[in-house]
Amino acid sequence: MLLCESFLPDLVAFRKRYLKPGGIMIPSAGSIHIASFSQEVPSSIMHPQFKKLNVPYEARVMACQPEWITSSVAKVFECDFQTEETGDCKFSSAFSLEMLKDCTLEGFVCWFDVDMGQDIMLSTSPTEKSTHWAQTLLPWPKPVPLKAGEVVKGRIEVEPREDNHRALSIKLEITIEE
Repeated sequence: MLLCESFLPDLVAFRKRYLKPGGIMIPSAGSIHIASFSQEVPSSIMHPQFKKLNVPYEARVMACQPEWITSSVAKVFECDFQTEETGDCKFSSAFSLEMLKDCTLEGFVCWFDVDMGQDIMLSTSPTEKSTHWAQTLLPWPKPVPLKAGEVVKGRIEVEPREDNHRALSIKLEITIEE
């Protein structure tokens, strides 16, 4: 995700130290998006203890196929890199996703977009040409059958991990409305 590996604090520090007044920041802004996915999760991304302990999967960075997307998309984070002062990688955001088809919710997928200026947008969306960044899959611990039109409301909380500031702790909570 856009905030991994201390990207934002490093970017803010770099801008403050090296960018001259009136200089152009590239990328100039970024955003993070979330949608639901439904597809048999490849065993290669499963947390090894999931089946034994019934604990949630860990987030995995991998390509999500466009046909796995089962919902609308919500923007959960936005940052103007030219004006950001703190470089804080912590955020909390509510989201609402409408199911586009009958499916079994298996998790959520996040990706980022960055504005490169002059109407050039770099997107890591599953529906765009792939990049080496891929997407972040957040498998849900228990599959949930859903119908087209149902709405999943939730909150995502992201913050640097205490034991490794370059890694993220991601917390998801959801409710389903018919």
